[in-house]
Amino acid sequence: MTMAYAAHILEECFGTAWWTSGRMDIKFTNPVWPNDTVVARGVNTGPLEDGSGRTGAFVWLTKPDKTIVLIANASVVHA
Repeated sequence: MTMAYAAHILEECFGTAWWTSGRMDIKFTNPVWPNDTVVARGVNTGPLEDGSGRTGAFVWLTKPDKTIVLIANASVVHA
């Protein structure tokens, strides 16, 4: 479920480009249990410098005590 929250943030940022060209590298850093609350946040990191024509983003999810439960690097093809 936490991966779906990360994807939702990326859809909000990149729209259709996320679904047609999105890539995401995820690391689950702490468990999330039933009834836990998590908050998803993300930043657009701009064009990748690898010549791929992709724009990057970084997404993370935290619990209310600031414990990070997921981090992800993502990218889409420039629109």
